[in-house]
Amino acid sequence: ISQCRRGEACAVMAQVADRVWGLRERYRARTIVEELQGQEEGEEMPEMEFLVATAKLLIECSQDDALFAERAAELLQDLLLDDDENIELWYLLGVVAL
Repeated sequence: ISQCRRGEACAVMAQVADRVWGLRERYRARTIVEELQGQEEGEEMPEMEFLVATAKLLIECSQDDALFAERAAELLQDLLLDDDENIELWYLLGVVAL
C-alpha cells in the first residue's frame, strides 16, 4: 500500500484474509483427538501479531471497499475470543466501527 498500488495491495489482502479465515475455521473445528495429536504439517496457525497486522491492513483497504472493513471486524471479533483483554484488538474494532 505504501508504494501507491492500493488496488494490487487490496487484492492480495483479500487472498490473505481468505486464507487466514480458512485456517482459523479449521483450527476451531478440530476435535480433542486431533488437538492431542498435534497440528498437521503446514497447518500451523499464524501468530497473533500477524493476525493483528492483517486486520490493520484490511482496515486500510476499507477506504476503497467496505467489505474489507467487515472482514477486519470479523477477524478482530474472532481474535477477541482468544484474548478479550487485548486493548489493541478493542481499539481496532472501534476504528472499524467508525
